[in-house]
Amino acid sequence: MPQAQYDCVVRGGRVGTAVDEFDADIGISGGTIAAIGRNLPAGASEIDARGKLVSTPTPSRAPRRRRPPAAPPRSSALPPSIAA
Repeated sequence: MPQAQYDCVVRGGRVGTAVDEFDADIGISGGTIAAIGRNLPAGASEIDARGKLVSTPTPSRAPRRRRPPAAPPRSSALPPSIAA
């Protein structure tokens, strides 16, 4: 049995980009979109997306790294409730 070319293939969805919509398969390898087209080779897993809109990542939808919260500002003054 031949090895799957993609980790996952999303089949037959309506692909939406920033400028267009079209029916296609999406091949995913290593967590990245590796191919968009029709009749892609098999994936290790497959998702039937017929009748569904599938959107490719855009800057506003792409995962973002969270920065750790900033340290609170240091103050040498006591809060009014303690100073009284």
